[in-house]
Amino acid sequence: MRVSTFWIHRESGTVAVDDAVLKGVDTSSLPKNVQLVWWYGDKGEIRYTDEDRLPIREPVTDLEPFIPVFNNWMRVAQTPLPTTSGKTMPAITLAQAKAVKSDLVRGLYRNKLAQSSPSGDPTAALADAVNISAQNFAADIYYKINAPVNQTADAINQSLPGSINGAAFSGVAAVALGVPSTQVPTWNNVGGPAGDPYAGRRNTHLANVNAQSTVEGVAAYDITAGW
Repeated sequence: MRVSTFWIHRESGTVAVDDAVLKGVDTSSLPKNVQLVWWYGDKGEIRYTDEDRLPIREPVTDLEPFIPVFNNWMRVAQTPLPTTSGKTMPAITLAQAKAVKSDLVRGLYRNKLAQSSPSGDPTAALADAVNISAQNFAADIYYKINAPVNQTADAINQSLPGSINGAAFSGVAAVALGVPSTQVPTWNNVGGPAGDPYAGRRNTHLANVNAQSTVEGVAAYDITAGW
């Protein structure tokens, strides 16, 4: 996966995406006590100007507050402007704008995964989602393959007293059917697999970014919605 490095110097309006460093970017959406921000794929660092704290980089895990700044960077990059070296840089292409915005989508996606994991590790969160999906999918398939048996079991289940119906009957049915109770799903498990909770929104945003026909359209498209 392509991963860009971003950084922002709020006061001077200097913003970098990979090796493209541009001045004159609107950074006013950031709090005034933010001095510098660095972002590396799925995590970042921030340095504040507060007098009551040492000027040391601190971890930052939420990419979303910085998205407007990178949108503004794309807008500035549409016209050749002086860089920090004094040279004039060519205008950004539509393909480059899409690549940058897609990187931001992937960064947000990994943010959401990390926030859903107790360890804050997006890889662990994704592994958990895949495991849950596989377990639910297996149970769902088991249920559907054994539909005739399950229909009969459902009818019996509904006729039993409340003290032994429902989930408790799963164990009884397991013995009667000769299968391990761990392989018998609840009788109403007819939904699809749970899956990755954020993959759908990620894919939608990536598709919508790719569908834009102008750099301004890419910059204006809101990738923070719907997560």
